Amino acid sequence: MLNTLYYALVHSRLVYGIELFGGANKSVLHPLEIVQKHYIRLLSYKARREPSFPLFKQLNILPLKHLFVYKVLRVFYIRSGNIGLTRSNYFTRGVAHRLLLRPKVNKTIFRNCFVFLGPKIFNNLPTYIKECKGFPKFQFKVKNWLFQIPQISTIIEILQ
Repeated sequence: MLNTLYYALVHSRLVYGIELFGGANKSVLHPLEIVQKHYIRLLSYKARREPSFPLFKQLNILPLKHLFVYKVLRVFYIRSGNIGLTRSNYFTRGVAHRLLLRPKVNKTIFRNCFVFLGPKIFNNLPTYIKECKGFPKFQFKVKNWLFQIPQISTIIEILQ
C-alpha cells in the first residue's frame, strides 16, 4: 500500500522530465533528494538517521542521481539504437574501447544536458552493458549496475 502511494505521489513527480532537470545545480536537486529519502524511510519504518542507500536497494527504488543516470542512459539507448559502436569504417582507439564521441561544448550549461551526458555516461559503462542487444536487458543491467554504486559521489564523478 505504501509503495503504491510512493510511486503515485513522489516517484511520478521525480521521474517527469528528470532527463532535463536532473543535471541542474546541487542547490536545486538537494531538497528533492531530502524529500525522496524522507519517504523511503517512511516506507521502511526506519529512523531519520538511518542510512538511506540500503533502504533504496531493499525497495528496488533508485535514488535521484541514480535515477537521472538511468533515465539518460535509457533515452540515449533509444535514440542511438545502440548501433553507434558498429558503424565506424575506421579502426580507431575509440572504436577499440567501444567509446562514443561526445558533442563539442561551447557553453558550460550544455555540459549538464542529456545530449552531452548520454555518450559520456555510456562511455563509462562496463563493456558487458554496452554490448547488450535488447532494450529490456540493457535496462535491467544498467539498474543492477547502479545499485552496485552506493556513493552518490561516484555518480557525480561520472557526470563531471
